[in-house]
Amino acid sequence: KRTANSTNDKTEIKSLENSSEDSNFEGIHVIFIGDSVMKLIEGFFSKLVRNFFGIKVSFLETNGGIHLTMPNITSTLNKIRRQEQGANIKRAILFNTGLHDIDVLCSSKRKHTRIKTKIANKVKSCTDAYRDAMLHLVQVLEDYPAELKVFQSTTAGWQKYGNYGFSWSAKEMQPMSRSPHLAHHFNTIAYDIIQNQNRNILIADGYWMTLPRPDHTQISTQNKVGKHLVHPGYEVLSVFARRWFMMILHGICGE
Repeated sequence: KRTANSTNDKTEIKSLENSSEDSNFEGIHVIFIGDSVMKLIEGFFSKLVRNFFGIKVSFLETNGGIHLTMPNITSTLNKIRRQEQGANIKRAILFNTGLHDIDVLCSSKRKHTRIKTKIANKVKSCTDAYRDAMLHLVQVLEDYPAELKVFQSTTAGWQKYGNYGFSWSAKEMQPMSRSPHLAHHFNTIAYDIIQNQNRNILIADGYWMTLPRPDHTQISTQNKVGKHLVHPGYEVLSVFARRWFMMILHGICGE
C-alpha cells in the first residue's frame, strides 16, 4: 500500500543522492518543486545542462497536493541546507503547486480523500484551503537561503475547446470544476500571496503560454485521451526549460 509519505520519502532520497555522493560540489544547485508538469520541465532542463559543470538538479514532488507533501518538502529543504552549509553553492528554486491542489481540493471525485486526510471541511472552500497551503509554502521559501526564487504559474490544463492529436469520445466527460478558468483563479490567489508576502520571489508565466495552444497537450503514441490532459506538449516544455536556464544566467551568473 502506497501512502503520501512513502511516495515523498522516495522523492526525498532522490533529491539528495547527488549531494551525498559529491560533498565537494561547487556551483549552482537548481531545485524544482512541483507536480508531474514540473517534473517534465525538470527533465528537459536536465538534458539542457547535462554537459555543464557546476550545476546540480534536485526535484521535490508535490503530487497529491501541497497539504499532503509540505512536511516532506520542508524536511528535504532543511537536509539540503545542512549538507551544503559552508559550501560554495548558490541555489535557484523554481516552484509551483496548483493542478494537484485543484484536483484534491475541488474535484467531487476526491471528496473521500479530503474527508480522510482532513485537508478541507464544509466551512472552508477549496480556494480558501489552497490559500492557506500556498501561504505556508511561500513562508517556508521566504526564509530559505537561495539566490533565486521563482514561482511558475499553474498551466492551463483541461482545455474545453478540444485537443490536437487525438479523438475525443462523446461518452467521456469531465467535471466542470476542471477547467483552465479554475487554474487561472488559483493563480490569482498565488499572485496575491506572493506579492503581499515577499517581493523577493519572482513570478514566471506558465498559464498564458499554454492557454492559446490547442496542440500543447501531451498525448500517447496511440493518440488516446489519458490522464495527461494537463501536461503541456514538448515544444512548450522546451520553452519553459530554456527560459528557466536564462533566468538563472541573468539572476545568478550575471551578478
